[in-house]
Amino acid sequence: MLYASNSGFFQPGRRYRLTVTYDDQSETTAYATVALPEQRPPAGEVVNLRFLGVSRDLISIRDRTLPDGAADGVFELLLDLPENETVTNIEMHLVDEAGEAIFGQVWDTQPGDYWMIGVMKDGVFLNPADGEIQIPLTGKQRLGLYVSDSGYFQPGNRFRVTVTFSDGTKLAAYTII
Repeated sequence: MLYASNSGFFQPGRRYRLTVTYDDQSETTAYATVALPEQRPPAGEVVNLRFLGVSRDLISIRDRTLPDGAADGVFELLLDLPENETVTNIEMHLVDEAGEAIFGQVWDTQPGDYWMIGVMKDGVFLNPADGEIQIPLTGKQRLGLYVSDSGYFQPGNRFRVTVTFSDGTKLAAYTII
């Protein structure tokens, strides 16, 4: 068995040749294809993602429980989940036309390095005080995403929201302001 560190070079579906040279200079060659990861397709879909505007101050950059004196951006996320799913993270990026993240603008629901997303449903924040969300959802769901305004909520800017579920599957959606 041979192990190699993956610095991003080993891509699923890519074929590689491995040649072993012995002390007597004879060689053995074998070919291998990196297996595609087995993953359950995401249950459900993102029906819509839209920017509602900049609104009252409900959260701060790092804490969904404390306002910081600055108005927050508000996005509405509509999901349709045919079975019980548990959301464990929601992440939002400012993206270019190709959908690639730009300018380091990242918000999420996990405590850490990025700006915080406050998740609201029916007027109630779903983020616990420690920030580690576990939101059980079924059927059609409307979530409000509240994010501190970093100055990028401008006409023409694009955003990608990725919802991660407890089994690791993800759903993504894009919107343009």
